Amino acid sequence: MPEFVVNATIAPLATERHFLLIDLNVRYAGMTAEQVEAMTEMPSVPRGISDVERAKLAALDAYDARFKSYAATRKAARRARRFDANCVDAYVAEWLMAGEDSVAAMELARTAQELAVDRLAALDRRAVPEGDLWKDFRHRPIVRAHAALALTRWAREERDEAISLARDILALNPGDNLGMRWHLSNWYLTVGTVRPAGRLLRRYPDEASAPAAFATALVQFARSGARKKARRRLAAAQTVNAFLFQILQSPVGAIDIEPTWDYYRVGSWEEAVQWHPVVRAAWDATPGALEWSDGLRHEPDFVRRMEDGLARLVLDMADASGAGPEELIAHLREAGVIPDDYL
Repeated sequence: MPEFVVNATIAPLATERHFLLIDLNVRYAGMTAEQVEAMTEMPSVPRGISDVERAKLAALDAYDARFKSYAATRKAARRARRFDANCVDAYVAEWLMAGEDSVAAMELARTAQELAVDRLAALDRRAVPEGDLWKDFRHRPIVRAHAALALTRWAREERDEAISLARDILALNPGDNLGMRWHLSNWYLTVGTVRPAGRLLRRYPDEASAPAAFATALVQFARSGARKKARRRLAAAQTVNAFLFQILQSPVGAIDIEPTWDYYRVGSWEEAVQWHPVVRAAWDATPGALEWSDGLRHEPDFVRRMEDGLARLVLDMADASGAGPEELIAHLREAGVIPDDYL
């Protein structure tokens, strides 16, 4: 399986600041894009930029400040809103620091999405490259705002509204740079709508991602029961992420590891922890699915893949942390990731 890295949050990448500074230097400093791109360091902020542009830069500061504290993020976000009260990203950056199901998160996400809808209404969609807002970095806040509200509505058990918003996001950003398809396919299964989940998974085929692979296996089980085809799908999902297969039996909230990373590698333990609540909810909602997968855990080929996956997990964590394997195994057993009879 080819290795690739996935953004774990809806926060912008550092490249967006670079794109913005290139754009500002071209428009305000008279430089060409080629001249700016040839710089060996991040371009500086040119003189004379508007308050709207200052707000965009301050909002990017707010995203970066989340590595420090909520207070630092809120301070930068509010500075952005003083420059421009309609700065979408200023609300989304602060939303990232609020609990997804909190009243504060709902207020921030709803305000951001309302502002995004206004921006969308004023936009000439014919000028959008390939009809995908993400392809122009200036329109990405619109997508992020919709994603924030979808995630919060789902966290607050507003299922229909969240699913509707997720569908809207995929229409705005067919390339799905925020991974909303992985949420949506599992959300469909959580509310018991198997057919839309299957259609969505077919729109993005051959994906080596844990949430897609486990949703594909679950769709097949829901359609045909515990037959060979469903078993093959689940074996394929276990190959994508053996750790998620292992912790699938753990209830939501039972894994005592809080996601604090901005990126994860497909197949990693971080991916498993990241997606466990979303995937487990879908399996919880499908009658017989957890019992079926639990029964397969003891079959020789599933045991072999599990042991290989757990060995990789310990080695990966040892490389990243410098801790010894014995210490890591004890920690993972305590967290519920590795059972006592493995390794």
